[in-house]
Amino acid sequence: MSQVRPFSKRPLDFALFLYMLQHIPVAMFIDAQGFFPDLYPPSDPYMATWVPMPIQPGWFRAFVLCEMTIQFPYFLYAAHHLWNDTFQSTKTLSLIYGSHVATTVFAILFDYFVNFDALGKITGALGSNGIRGFTSTQSVFFIAIYSIYLVFPLLLLGRMTIWANTLKIPTKGKKSQ
Repeated sequence: MSQVRPFSKRPLDFALFLYMLQHIPVAMFIDAQGFFPDLYPPSDPYMATWVPMPIQPGWFRAFVLCEMTIQFPYFLYAAHHLWNDTFQSTKTLSLIYGSHVATTVFAILFDYFVNFDALGKITGALGSNGIRGFTSTQSVFFIAIYSIYLVFPLLLLGRMTIWANTLKIPTKGKKSQ
């Protein structure tokens, strides 16, 4: 077995590792509430603004279902391979994950910009200015948070495709002569 390169020599891998690691509790303690409300205490402050899943639009429920059944296991798998410097072996799964998440987050952001009021009703946030269902501060916060989940999957796609040779990522197979 080859020696694991330190994260200091793999800064993009380190950033992706932190992204995967932070996404585990987010998926477990925030996103999963939509499907498993009985597992979370009613006094949870986030639950006060969460609308039950039967009231959510179908596309939103589909995204949460994909996150809990496909993405969550991938976070664990990818974090393990990033830690062990064997991430290139996850290329196919990473391309699927990155493409899926980038398109779903794009859909969420697109819906936000096209259907302002629906977002306010979906999240339960009521903006005092009557615009977008959010105050301007809440809008900036929403866009900043969701942008992270667009940028990192795009970085992951780049990591697995166009930058794979530039980053000198070791791959198993033929040795160059």
